[in-house]
Amino acid sequence: MKLGVLTSSLSRCAGGLFYSVSALAAGAANAGASVRVFGLDDPSFDQDRGQWGVPTEAYPVRGPAALGFAPGLAPALEGWAPDLLHLHGLWMYPSAVAAAWARRAARPLMVSPHGMLDPWALRHSAWKKALAGWAYERRAWNAAACFHALNSQELDGIRAAGVRKPVAVIPNGVDLPAPAAGHATVGEGRRLLYLGRLHPKKNLHVLLKAWSGLPPAAKRGWRLTLAGWGDEAYRRQLAEAAGADVELLGARYGPAKDALYRRASAFILPSLSEGLPMVVLEAWSYGLPVLMSRACNLTEGFKAGAALDSGVDDHQVAKSIQAFFGLGPFKQAEMGKKGRQLVEGQFTWKAVTEKMGRTHAWLLRQGDRPPWVVG
Repeated sequence: MKLGVLTSSLSRCAGGLFYSVSALAAGAANAGASVRVFGLDDPSFDQDRGQWGVPTEAYPVRGPAALGFAPGLAPALEGWAPDLLHLHGLWMYPSAVAAAWARRAARPLMVSPHGMLDPWALRHSAWKKALAGWAYERRAWNAAACFHALNSQELDGIRAAGVRKPVAVIPNGVDLPAPAAGHATVGEGRRLLYLGRLHPKKNLHVLLKAWSGLPPAAKRGWRLTLAGWGDEAYRRQLAEAAGADVELLGARYGPAKDALYRRASAFILPSLSEGLPMVVLEAWSYGLPVLMSRACNLTEGFKAGAALDSGVDDHQVAKSIQAFFGLGPFKQAEMGKKGRQLVEGQFTWKAVTEKMGRTHAWLLRQGDRPPWVVG
């Protein structure tokens, strides 16, 4: 199989999308496919190129970065001539390239929205998305042989957007780290961690409002740590709202990211919109209990007792934090253990890449239709 992977950013600038797409590409290559990744150049690409493990080609953008017009992208893809193209992400110039390629090559195109068809995401910059949909995005959807949803909630969003193509429901995954020796559950060393993009949809301003409103006695011994990258204006807003018991850090990668997870005692994500957040899976893989909103689309965590519902307004978030602190060290540790078990059972990259490989083979008529393909 000659697999082409097309996405916008090929670096950490894409957040969780970078880690999921690079893992899927590496998994396909390990299974024997010839894989090449195409995308847009950005300031972090040279730094992150080595993390792909497969050939990658990044092309310079002309004009507005939000559009991602890269004239070199289409001819490069045509020249390599993949058997199948997998597009990750929507609303930018790579969608136009994918639509044109599928029309000319008459080969299968698979589309992974990665949460970009969720209701909140569609409302954000709605007029720009409407224009992109008219100009090129709908052409990519119409050209696709199959869509990819991370969960049943994203499947619903894809159907609500009018897509009637087959959809493969396959989650994200993570690599399992060595089990943590134990997280701080008592004393003054306990950290409630958020790690990821600093963006309004992550609802961090509401988290800070909820945190500041908690009685000092309720959060004694705990610190809230926010670590990540994002819009500088939003970072300043968070910094202005952060009290003395809030730690605002920059982005963390590699060993520094590992150390941050291992120093944490719990993880929180009161997000307004997600596809399937990599950071929650990572937190569980480190044995951390999780507080998250229903918008994270990981109901498995609530059912397994690995997570509490954080809600999305400041009163709900504050109430959930107090409820979590009130559980005590033993029950908090049990939540973390259940999260680790959940990842081991359902969310390893080995299982995820095997499913994606079988889906690609089916699209190329090299195997039977997998049971996780619906519609």
